[in-house]
Amino acid sequence: MKISLVHNANAGSAGTAAELRREIEDSGHEIVATMGPAADVLRSLDPATQLVVVAGGDGTVKSVATQLAGHHIPLAILPLGTANNIATSMGIEGTTEELIASWQTGRRFPVDLGVAHGPWPKRHFIESIGAGLVAHGIVVMDSEAPHDVATTDDLIAKALRRFHETLGKLEPRRCRLTLDGKSHEEDLLLLEVLNIRAVGPSLRLSPVAHPGDGYFDVVTAGEADRRDLERYLDARLESRPAELQLPIRRARSVELVGWDSVHVDDTIHTDLDGMPLFLSVDRAAVEIVKRA
Repeated sequence: MKISLVHNANAGSAGTAAELRREIEDSGHEIVATMGPAADVLRSLDPATQLVVVAGGDGTVKSVATQLAGHHIPLAILPLGTANNIATSMGIEGTTEELIASWQTGRRFPVDLGVAHGPWPKRHFIESIGAGLVAHGIVVMDSEAPHDVATTDDLIAKALRRFHETLGKLEPRRCRLTLDGKSHEEDLLLLEVLNIRAVGPSLRLSPVAHPGDGYFDVVTAGEADRRDLERYLDARLESRPAELQLPIRRARSVELVGWDSVHVDDTIHTDLDGMPLFLSVDRAAVEIVKRA
């Protein structure tokens, strides 16, 4: 296959672009373009491209997938990041060699993206939009030195500790949540509108979320759920089996009112000022190649 490669050399377990290129070409594929994680993908694609390959973490996958939305160019993922929430939620696992070998016979699976309309121009997201615990945890992690831990496991553990500390300081926030036209006012510590199963440091908030079913999984946690969140984070930090059983509601459209800041995938937006945020599903916006 003729491949355009997007490679993030700073991802958690990434090697060099030359090493990866050699491994792909040794499998019989041809690299027709190579670009970094900040590339304008559509402008940089070689016209002969049959497959776009993203080698990196969730941030790089999100950037490429949202640029390819609606363009019917298939995408394959080599998950080389820290959490790899997107790949894991889609069942993309295995060694780099195994994944490369699967592309020739792999099937295309349609994947939905979320669309957010707020005080800024509309934008796509692939993981989730949320407020409360995850957004605050991302802010804390972004404020600290990114390379002060040795391994990806160490980075996940550090993030879990920071989220635990953040949870201990959080107060519930009153918000209005409208799901497919039905409104509720709730006091929440956490609100996540999920397109996939996990966010942040592999927080598996909805084990049943499916990125191709046309629905968001809307997960909430209030004061009554604080202890369950603490137990979950404790278990993860101690490498014990851990599951959350928070309320999950499914919706095709969501309106959020009452938050000043939210995260859109891994990016924090602090300019809501309580203004409404409207979310909808862009069905089958991108095609992911993976083993059947």
